[in-house]
Amino acid sequence: MLVSDIKIGRRRLDFSSSGQGRFEATEVFAGDTKIVNAIELLDFSDGLVQVLVCEACGITGCEPGSWVAIRRAEDKVIFVPAIEAMQEGDWEMNEYSPPRYIRKNGPLVFSFDAYEELRSRTGRFPAATNVKEITSKEALGVLQLTAPGNVLGQLGTQVDLNSENIVAVTEGDLEAEVAEFRNLISIINDGSEGQQAGSPERVIEFHLDIPSFPAWRPFGYDFNNVATLSLVDALDQADCQSR
Repeated sequence: MLVSDIKIGRRRLDFSSSGQGRFEATEVFAGDTKIVNAIELLDFSDGLVQVLVCEACGITGCEPGSWVAIRRAEDKVIFVPAIEAMQEGDWEMNEYSPPRYIRKNGPLVFSFDAYEELRSRTGRFPAATNVKEITSKEALGVLQLTAPGNVLGQLGTQVDLNSENIVAVTEGDLEAEVAEFRNLISIINDGSEGQQAGSPERVIEFHLDIPSFPAWRPFGYDFNNVATLSLVDALDQADCQSR
């Protein structure tokens, strides 16, 4: 989901059930979607942030879910699933799952200008220059989230390519490109951070035999012909959903 319309609202939260009083909270909306419910209560200390906190007490982690990692990808800042935390176990996969709007619409994508507007209007969030670059494992999690037909498995599980419905490739040999992508996934699953992610010089486009017969561009090759993940489709999806 591409953020192009940031709105700020105020809401009074009632924390009396947890022995507290009422709290004046600042909400943030991207269009009509609430992306933060209490900006004052966000905790950025461990690199991940729960963007929708418990509305009965305001304590981070009281309720499961709604966690994101804030990352840079080329000229954008994106809120992505906290995939590395999710993959630590069954409890963590639920506890650190992303908010519903990311599960439904994909990563939350800000241009640098939109992100700086968010910072200036809320007085929170780290500067874009201090935001960490997306890791290969996080990029692979984004691909898992947005892949057509769940061909990379359920979000939070170790990524595994189900190539049964990949029936064609626009350019090259289908079997060879599937094998190259599978090998890249294996390298990243094993913990390598040598692979980059973003917009490869040459993107591989697969075609899938599922409803609507979508094209899918999950990886490609850099200038040195080294396989690298591609976030082109994930970011294009965000652009489409903003219109």
